[in-house]
Amino acid sequence: MTVRASTGTGTGTGTWSAPTRRACEAASRLGLLLDDDALAPPRPDASALTALECGRVALVCGPSGSGKSTLLRAAAAGWRARGVGVFDPSRVRLRDRAGVDHVPGAVEAAMRHLARFGLAEARCFVRRPRELSEGQRARLALAVAADRAARATKRCGATGTDVGARSAPVAVLVVDEFGASLDEACALGVARALRRFVEATTGVCAVVATTRDGVARALAPHVVIELGLTGGRREVRKAGDSGGGDAGGGRGGEVTGGGGGGG
Repeated sequence: MTVRASTGTGTGTGTWSAPTRRACEAASRLGLLLDDDALAPPRPDASALTALECGRVALVCGPSGSGKSTLLRAAAAGWRARGVGVFDPSRVRLRDRAGVDHVPGAVEAAMRHLARFGLAEARCFVRRPRELSEGQRARLALAVAADRAARATKRCGATGTDVGARSAPVAVLVVDEFGASLDEACALGVARALRRFVEATTGVCAVVATTRDGVARALAPHVVIELGLTGGRREVRKAGDSGGGDAGGGRGGEVTGGGGGGG
């Protein structure tokens, strides 16, 4: 089978270039045709995420390679274009200081905030990041990102929201590969803490991507987007959600189908 190599630039998020001769040969041996559709980067539809209201949590799930990270990047770009603050724990640069020094303000308030994200031990307050475990560093980064999101809403003068009068968020927490470095019990506890934080903090919403099934139940998201390896997509919106129930949204939920692709 002839293998066609594209020479253009992508129209989705990111760029791509023509395949190498060896890539063409490998594809040919497998009977594949490298055309524009195969090479172009995915064009994810992030509208369900960027329409998220403050006080809400969205979950993006699916196997590795299904496009979760690509969808989160597209959503983050959409929020930034509208002036919404995007706070990503993976981009937090932890300083060579005690854990409690990473959260500004009164020491007692900083300790309460860290404890909320599973860092209630004395050593987590006083040790530096390099002295903590990988999981503890991940929780510290999430706590710092959450604190920055909350402070961003205060600087913007965000007003209170309730179930009957929600508004667009001022700040969004975007957490990819949630719980990857945590054991199951810890991941579930932090998921519940994140949900409570978003509900209690004015002007904030959160989007979480994970491959862990248990996290979905603990997070109790308002919107679930399930991605498949072949580009399939299933979206679940929980109608009248009050903070509990199965994240699958089988009861009282609206299911919509859509395209979307891997990456």
